[in-house]
Amino acid sequence: MIAPSWADFKVYATCRRSVWKITIDENNQFFCNCPEFLKCYVCHHSMGMEIRLEVTNPPCPGQDHPNRPEAKARSPKAVETSAYQAVNTLILTALRHEKKGMTSRGFHNEDRLSAQSEASALRGGVMETRAWARRWSSGQPAQWQSLPPEILCRVFHHLLDKDRCAARLACSQWDQVFRMPQLWRERRFKFSGMDECEGLRAARYMATLGGHLRHLEMEIGMPVVHNARLISLSVETFLNTKPKGLRLTTFACSGLEFFQTPLYRIARHRVRMVRALCAMLRRQKWLEHVGLACSQMGREDGARLLRALSFHCRPRSGKTGLVNRCLQSLELRDFFMEDVNVVELGAFKEEMGRFSALRHVGLNFTYLNDAVLAQLTDSASRTLETLSLGLDGSHLLYIAHMTYNNLIVTTGGWRAAGLRCPRLRVVVDMRGRFRLIDFQRVLIPGMPLACLSITSLIASLFFASEDMLAHIARLVEYLADRYSYTLTTFHLSWCDPSATWPHREALVDLVRSCTSLSCLSLTMKLPLDTVTDVAAAASKHSASSEPLHLHISGVDRNVALAAMQVPATRTNCVLHTSKCTTRL
Repeated sequence: MIAPSWADFKVYATCRRSVWKITIDENNQFFCNCPEFLKCYVCHHSMGMEIRLEVTNPPCPGQDHPNRPEAKARSPKAVETSAYQAVNTLILTALRHEKKGMTSRGFHNEDRLSAQSEASALRGGVMETRAWARRWSSGQPAQWQSLPPEILCRVFHHLLDKDRCAARLACSQWDQVFRMPQLWRERRFKFSGMDECEGLRAARYMATLGGHLRHLEMEIGMPVVHNARLISLSVETFLNTKPKGLRLTTFACSGLEFFQTPLYRIARHRVRMVRALCAMLRRQKWLEHVGLACSQMGREDGARLLRALSFHCRPRSGKTGLVNRCLQSLELRDFFMEDVNVVELGAFKEEMGRFSALRHVGLNFTYLNDAVLAQLTDSASRTLETLSLGLDGSHLLYIAHMTYNNLIVTTGGWRAAGLRCPRLRVVVDMRGRFRLIDFQRVLIPGMPLACLSITSLIASLFFASEDMLAHIARLVEYLADRYSYTLTTFHLSWCDPSATWPHREALVDLVRSCTSLSCLSLTMKLPLDTVTDVAAAASKHSASSEPLHLHISGVDRNVALAAMQVPATRTNCVLHTSKCTTRL
């Protein structure tokens, strides 16, 4: 055979692109030499040959689109690799999660006005899903047209936007799933400053599909001198978009703390984003969950954002309309900078007293005093259930100063708050190394403490000569004495592999004394006798009162294997070691 010769490259390219070669290997995998297949590993040539040779089943046949009667019947088009290869796996995964039928939990973000109509549609989808699952499990060939739209919507949730756009071209049924509002309820935008058009793309998305959006999460990337202005402009463009029908119920923002820097060329762009964020929060009166943790705001910017959040909670002069009673969860840990004295900030106390429907509030322990706690519990006396308080080891000197000047919450303040809010439960998260006096300054008598989490990850030079495990043991005794009727969850993490817990009786007394304790999690190196005694006490606790779930991490493998041989440790206990997980 004589090799062909080409006069120039244009003739070669013309002849090369006129014929496409499809190859089938022994595993029935199709390969094509067209540019589309070389780029995406799938093309309409290989897809059409697979359908023609009955190697794969196509989706439902193309039909006339209901919104376009003049459109002709379309054959299945090429779907990108991630959509085509992952669809069967995603369907199986969705069916495993839907063994008990479709419930409204997966569609928690529908509009309130259409809840009844969507509930009736979900009831119909339950029967279709179960029938489809029976056909799948029996080995019968499942057709795409028999797949319920609810399951298809779950599958589309796992795909990227470009894959969704490619999959909608397969048939009219997939195009209808692509237009379902439930598919576009949640969205996360990230502004990194690497692309000049990211703000415009996000604004275009909001203008097109913003009416379906209910849960919005915004992440701001790390700024440098050359992209700080671009990030702020992108965020401002995105937040100033006013799509028709936008009703957010969940909003979270992270990354604002990166712009709180002494470098003026970066910090000056923070004002633009804060102004746009305040304007957006004023427009959203249906917010239920707001997360602004780690924002590191100054006095003025923080007060401005709090006024924007409580804008619809204020009664209008001359108007008798309803105020906003939707905000149920507010996360404000590390919302202010460390040098801001929040307890003396009058705007913080005033604005926290305007939220009348709060169920969960997350604050720093240094943000509270008797006046702030009274305002918060008085306005949300019927709804407030959880108050989460965070404390870092760097706040110890400030707390000592506040205790000396009587600026923290006192025993009388906690008792008065408990009378105003009978369902109030306090969750305390402490990170660092603390002494007994530090614990006593925070865990004041009268506090309705329900959950305590202590994580000791930072080694401190100030406490190098002290036995910190002795302070923890005294804390455990303090909890068994003061909070035996309210404490339900206790997490203790001591990440020092060289230290072994020597105080066995303290943990055993805690399990025996706290009658409401339901979860005990310990991450530390424990000896065998301590593990067996605590597990035996937990077994008796579960038999006499509520079941106690015991999780112990960091034990040696030999200790875990030896603990399994003790009959008294047969209870709801899970041991986590470096190499295995053993359930007793």
